[in-house]
Amino acid sequence: MVNSLKNTQFSPVQPESRWMPEAMVMLILMRIIIFLIVAFQDVSAVKFSAGNRLKSGGMAEKRAAARFR
Repeated sequence: MVNSLKNTQFSPVQPESRWMPEAMVMLILMRIIIFLIVAFQDVSAVKFSAGNRLKSGGMAEKRAAARFR
């Protein structure tokens, strides 16, 4: 803890150079999380439309939906 404080006091360039890779990693992580959320929403939308078809459809569609699940 004391060593890190000494480093920030003596060399003001070091925290910025240490912060830049963390910012890049955070940007990459945010992109991955957003991509996963979008993909999961697409999958849940497909399941939701299949469930709506199960409510309004006939017996053959219900059997196909049950087999799909």
